[in-house]
Amino acid sequence: NRVVGGVRAVPEREEAPDGLLLLPPLRQHDRAVHPRYRDREKLYDRVQKRVDKMIDMGLIDEAKKFYQLDHNVKSLKTVIGYKELFPYFDGSISKEEAINNIVLNTRHYVKRQYTFFNHQFDLKWFDVTEPNYLEKVVNYIEKSNS
Repeated sequence: NRVVGGVRAVPEREEAPDGLLLLPPLRQHDRAVHPRYRDREKLYDRVQKRVDKMIDMGLIDEAKKFYQLDHNVKSLKTVIGYKELFPYFDGSISKEEAINNIVLNTRHYVKRQYTFFNHQFDLKWFDVTEPNYLEKVVNYIEKSNS
């Protein structure tokens, strides 16, 4: 069994393109390290900031373009961010409600990711809020592979 790192170094001032840290492909018996927030409130704060940033970067205009083209396409109805805004465009909910729904559904998605990874892989979790967590990850990988 090998140990692989699920951490991709991203400069502090820059988010990863999708806001997520990527895991390399895993084989069934691999163990992996993966970052997480132990404090749920910090994680929820990060989700809120990410959604706010997406809104600031034009998510509403982007979703509206798809809505105007054909919002009944099944794949568009499943995308977090679009599916919550479509009722806002219909006039059935407020903009604030739509944004709150994006935050809520993103939080649910994060929870499902944690559950999936915990049940599918032998993971070693590292708290990203701890000082020098990247150093701890590297040390763990080096120690496990030696």
